[in-house]
Amino acid sequence: MRYTKYVNVGGEYLTNVALSKDTKVGETTITISGDKIILKAGGVEVVIDSNGLVVKGGEVKAE
Repeated sequence: MRYTKYVNVGGEYLTNVALSKDTKVGETTITISGDKIILKAGGVEVVIDSNGLVVKGGEVKAE
């Protein structure tokens, strides 16, 4: 989901300020906002925010 805010600058101009950025390649999405990053790929969702890293629908492995 993308949230957009319009700012009135000097009474004459409207500036579009994106509050999040969405990128999609095939079925993979990356959503970046001011306080978190969400990666979705292959049925797995990874959220990185102030609480740390959370993996939903998958597992974390180290090699």
